[in-house]
Amino acid sequence: MSFLDLTPPLTFRVPLLPITLALVGAGGTGSHLLQNLIKIVLHAADAGLPPIKLVVIDGDTVERKNCRGRQLFQPRDIGHNKAEVLAARFNAAYGLKLVAVPKMATADILKEYAPHPDKTIGILVGCVDRPSGRRVMHAALRNQTGWRIWVDAGNGRNGGQIAWGTAADKRQMRGALLMPGLCTEVPGPSLQFPKLLTLGEEAPVVDCGQRIALGEQHLLINVQMAALGAVYLHKLIIDRELDHLCSQVSLDPPMLSTTMLTETTIATVSKVPPGVLRGEPPRTLARETERRSHQRRTNHHVQRHHQGVGT
Repeated sequence: MSFLDLTPPLTFRVPLLPITLALVGAGGTGSHLLQNLIKIVLHAADAGLPPIKLVVIDGDTVERKNCRGRQLFQPRDIGHNKAEVLAARFNAAYGLKLVAVPKMATADILKEYAPHPDKTIGILVGCVDRPSGRRVMHAALRNQTGWRIWVDAGNGRNGGQIAWGTAADKRQMRGALLMPGLCTEVPGPSLQFPKLLTLGEEAPVVDCGQRIALGEQHLLINVQMAALGAVYLHKLIIDRELDHLCSQVSLDPPMLSTTMLTETTIATVSKVPPGVLRGEPPRTLARETERRSHQRRTNHHVQRHHQGVGT
């Protein structure tokens, strides 16, 4: 995704309410991102911000290939559930109350842990390598079950992307730009990158640790994605505002590209006309559509006239 847009970025603001954050996937990227999230949670508490509840969801158990620095696990963790190992470790180290869910994310699990939408901000953080996991988060966002924001980290061999948003259906984008300078709805990861919901469906299940061991994935890409994802979450949780849409990173060659939140990028990604984003009434939109249609017809006639003159 690449846009050349020099207009000032729009801002999405997060209300100053408590946050429930569910980390879906505690493997290559997820385990490193959780370590960064702990820093954010502790900093938020020191700054007097509303409380943050962390839920770690992962049904995988630790294997030998997940150790030796590839993920945040040690040989003594082998055979134990990843979510339970990490939650117990950080709870003991910092006196926190992380909740571990030793199962793969499903619609029922996300519904069970979804916060009350009027009292708490629900943030889903996806660090999964299968489209099935992303479809669960996509559905939770689309159905507005209490999860307000979805931040997704995905990577390939040497690169990846961080995408986030609040809308999984373009119909949710109507009126998103009604307030000048602000964006109240942001196209979610599945609107920005639709292939996230299907890519790799038929591929064999090979986790990050095994890919690194086989030389099929850069040793540092998960750490890089975890750091970049934490930057986005810091903006949402600590600063309570964000004006980026997504970031794409490459380690070979080293490169970072960020797309800002503007009317152009939002309209392009969501495939929603600017007038709909601005909440213009249907009559105004109809007039605008007719004006553009008339302009196209006029341009066509002018073009034919010039072609006739030249023959």
